[in-house]
Amino acid sequence: MTKLIRAYDIIKIPGKKRFDDLNLNEIAIMISASLEPEGNECFAKSALDEFLNVRLKNVELIDTQKAISENVYLPANRSGIRRINEPFLRRMAEKLQQSQDTHHSGK
Repeated sequence: MTKLIRAYDIIKIPGKKRFDDLNLNEIAIMISASLEPEGNECFAKSALDEFLNVRLKNVELIDTQKAISENVYLPANRSGIRRINEPFLRRMAEKLQQSQDTHHSGK
């Protein structure tokens, strides 16, 4: 039996139903959730995986999605296993947070 994933199981922010509804700060929070064992209060742990596999309309998020997708994994090791590029994800979350802060402060 295939398990259907519902958006409200992934995005837990009131009023946000689709990834296109998110701002850069919320994307940063989602990245952080992906690095936690159980996610966080705003996103399920699987939210980043879903975000990387959805067709977005928000141009700003499309660019962010592409940047994450291109760097989310480290090169495969000898056994062919790819690991999550955690340092990159942490840097990206910080960059998105700063970008959102700058955007809102009018800098």
